[in-house]
This record gives sequence, C-alpha cells and structure tokens, in this order.
Amino acid sequence: MDRNPMFGERDGVIWRILFVVLAVFLVFSVYSSWQQFGGGLLGHMWNAMFADPLVHFAIWDLAALMALVSFWVYRDCQRRQIGVWYLWVLAFYAFGTLGVLAYLMYAARKPVLTDPTSA
Repeated sequence: MDRNPMFGERDGVIWRILFVVLAVFLVFSVYSSWQQFGGGLLGHMWNAMFADPLVHFAIWDLAALMALVSFWVYRDCQRRQIGVWYLWVLAFYAFGTLGVLAYLMYAARKPVLTDPTSA
C-alpha cells in the first residue's frame, strides 16, 4: 500500500484503527439488532402482531391507511404546487395525526390550481 500524503508515516496505523472501529460498530449493530428482535420492543411488537389475528389485521389496515393518506398528501401538494411534499409525508409518519393537521393548516393558505402544470 502506498503512503497517503495526508497521514504520512502513520498511514498503516490509521487504517488499523479504522478497521477496529468499523469491526466494533458491526458487532455492536448485530448485537443490538438481535436484542431488539429477540426480546426487545420490536420483538414484542412482532410477536403481538402475529399472536392475534385482529391485531394483525389492524396493523395492515393502519399501513394501508397511511399509504392512502401519503398518496393524498402527494397529490394535494402537486395541486397546490407545494414542492416539499416528501417532508409533509415524513411529518405524517413521524408525528401521525399531528403531521396531517399541520399539513391541513399549512395547505389551507395555498390556493388550489386547476392544472398543476400551468404555473
């Protein structure tokens, strides 16, 4: 390996330190994922979803509703020429109903255009 002019003589040491840091990060990530899915919050949610068919149905129903509202926000942003529709969809996923209410209050100030390509 050629010496890097940025690090000089310590080039090999820097690469070894970087390798160790990345290896520790990888081991920690695998362990954390195993904990979350094995016995953590995600594992309990996953087990609860498949334990009762009504809960399973409710989660899929919620996912379908979120997809429909996301599509509606996207189309409404196009009609009102709001360019950052993805931020509103992200706010909806992050804050739920509060994100949709914030979008409705913001969009009420924008006029609805009849042809989204005309302006």
